Amino acid sequence: MVISPPRPLPSMHSLDVWFTTNPGRVMSQFALHTPMKRVTYRSQPWWSELLSMLRKAYNSALRSSKRDRFDSAVLASARAARSAYFKAIKKAKRDHWSSFLASATPQSVWTAKRFAVGRPPPVSPSSQAPLRRLSSTRRSLTTSYLASWPGSPTPSCSRSGNASRWLWTRLVGP
Repeated sequence: MVISPPRPLPSMHSLDVWFTTNPGRVMSQFALHTPMKRVTYRSQPWWSELLSMLRKAYNSALRSSKRDRFDSAVLASARAARSAYFKAIKKAKRDHWSSFLASATPQSVWTAKRFAVGRPPPVSPSSQAPLRRLSSTRRSLTTSYLASWPGSPTPSCSRSGNASRWLWTRLVGP
């Protein structure tokens, strides 16, 4: 097996000549393979260039209203910019939600339901529970939360006066 010798590296002058004579090729490759925006976990699918422009206008008006606090025309323009910005956000979200529901498939219906209704609240003892159930729930919660703290006081619920008030046991000194 015969290995051919490596090609010589191009000189700086030849690279400079090639890049100055072929800028279209370079720019088209950059445009083809370089993303123009960064997509992150915080990116919103409903965000648009119009919202970016309105946000810049709102922030500019807000800064100028802070500079000229007593100029009523500047304050009115800041309020108008704020109103336009937040109305545009609401409209963009509403339009995105409508298009999401219009294009929903049988598989994505449950996702839409979760977005619309939200997640159920975590299970916690009801404040209207009978005292025996509440005291057993209190005992189980305090033993599970305070099990790692030996000698820590456990709260007690008193029915005299205010039933929702927790009374902590008095700490005894050494």
